Amino acid sequence: TAIEAMQKCENQFSCDPLDTLVGFGDKVSKDIAAIASDTGKSKEVRRIALAGLTKIKDPGVGLSLFEAAKTEEDFILRGELFKAAGAGGGDDTLEAMITHYASDASDDHRTEMRSGLRNLAGDKVFAWAVENYPSDKKLEVRFADLVTDVGEAANKEKVVELIGKSKHTMARHRLASAAVQLGDHAQISVLIEGLKGSDVYDRSDAANFLAKVAEHIPEARKQEVIDAANGAKAQDKGGLTSRGYDKLLKTLSK
Repeated sequence: TAIEAMQKCENQFSCDPLDTLVGFGDKVSKDIAAIASDTGKSKEVRRIALAGLTKIKDPGVGLSLFEAAKTEEDFILRGELFKAAGAGGGDDTLEAMITHYASDASDDHRTEMRSGLRNLAGDKVFAWAVENYPSDKKLEVRFADLVTDVGEAANKEKVVELIGKSKHTMARHRLASAAVQLGDHAQISVLIEGLKGSDVYDRSDAANFLAKVAEHIPEARKQEVIDAANGAKAQDKGGLTSRGYDKLLKTLSK
């Protein structure tokens, strides 16, 4: 009765049947997962079902949700399917998701996958990313994003170690920003160096990640950063790349 009533709700925030179903837990999760994966159902009904599964966290349905996510055309639903799959936290789901994330087959939905991987066991995801950190330069940014998403204070030294291993400038920027957020403020030098680089995209990337940790820029180096950002912006043709400098300069002007 509750499953039928849930499918008549207009949204997840005022859906009493959904709350009832969450209370049943894994007794009903397969039924709800079937609705969430059914492309014949309305998008809103599927999103309501996914909201319930994210709360139930049943590892038994994680893999089926992951498989549905890979073929989902709607990017919002795709992200929510990945998120619900990760919420279950099953080992089979973990293995399938991180293996797929590392492959070229995930090119068109890797960003949405990160929300699901964040919901998995963070320590296991971090350990996998560190152990399998690629020697292939083009893959480094992909792994650095994952390390940034799930790294915790206890992982700080490992993150710094990966900075030294990285050949890709943008991967180093991500890892340096993560290290600063985890407490190693000295790594802000990596980002300042990137801001002064020769490549327009690398400079803008460094500015974006510096803006995230601007509060940790030493007072003695703030003017140096401002001058570097203004100088880089002056060389920029405008457009998307200029946003990094604008964001950084706005943050430093507060």
